[in-house]
Amino acid sequence: MNRIYSTAVIIHWGDPSPTIEVAQRYHQEGSFSKIVIVANDLQPRPRALGVSPISWVIPPRNLGYGGGCNFGARQYPALKYAFLNADVTVKSNVIARCLDALDIPGVGISAPALSSPDGTLQSGCGSVSRFMKIPRSDTWPTGSVTDCCWATGAALFCSWEVVDALGFDGSYFLGTEDVDIGFRAKLAGWNVVVIGGEVTTHPARTTLKGARPVYYDMRNQIWFTRRHGSFVGGTAITFYMLRALPRVALADLFKRRRPSHGLLMIHGLVDGWRALPGSLEPLVGEPIPSRWIDWHHD
Repeated sequence: MNRIYSTAVIIHWGDPSPTIEVAQRYHQEGSFSKIVIVANDLQPRPRALGVSPISWVIPPRNLGYGGGCNFGARQYPALKYAFLNADVTVKSNVIARCLDALDIPGVGISAPALSSPDGTLQSGCGSVSRFMKIPRSDTWPTGSVTDCCWATGAALFCSWEVVDALGFDGSYFLGTEDVDIGFRAKLAGWNVVVIGGEVTTHPARTTLKGARPVYYDMRNQIWFTRRHGSFVGGTAITFYMLRALPRVALADLFKRRRPSHGLLMIHGLVDGWRALPGSLEPLVGEPIPSRWIDWHHD
């Protein structure tokens, strides 16, 4: 198969203006061979893109983050891929370093460290706890290239071998897919690295805001622990997360939150123990929380 050098896949939802702005910046800087926007909200190609070579593709349904990444990668096969949130802009020199890191023997995934707007570390070198498989990414890279267990999906660079052999697990739909692909890549013998030096700023959860992430935070963590840990570990993480329910219920009451975050937590905990998906595709009926919340406006 003939492959171009690099394909950037930007996962889109909501107002197209920020997505178009960041895609056009990457195009003008010549950061990638091809840029493809996956419109998970199923919006038609915006007029603002005009005759730009930036591709706007509409999946058959909302595929979530991991499923959208897989879908976008299939449109323009490349030697290297960048999977990017629309709300993070990675500088051209950082992009070049992340792409170059994939040429290091054994490296299959690279990423920049991300900071919050106030300069604090948001996502650095990822690790996973041994028993309950809780992911953390609160460690700054210690060198120009630092090995770790996983790296943030907000700006994730992958070799074609990792994408072809593993791909994202789209069944998570939103959240944990970055931890999962990094963890599976390490098990398969690839290195995952975070680039040191200049940090990329990322506003936290501008897409996953409000009640949206509550359900997936619960369900996906249990799934990850069950898949990569043990039944005992899955039980332990369930009770560990259940401890937060009284506090969340009180916050629902005093803040008069509708929908109830506590109810979404319970749904997530229960669904975390249903049969694990047998494929990498999103479940039929996703986004599941749309049964209880207005997914488009929450």
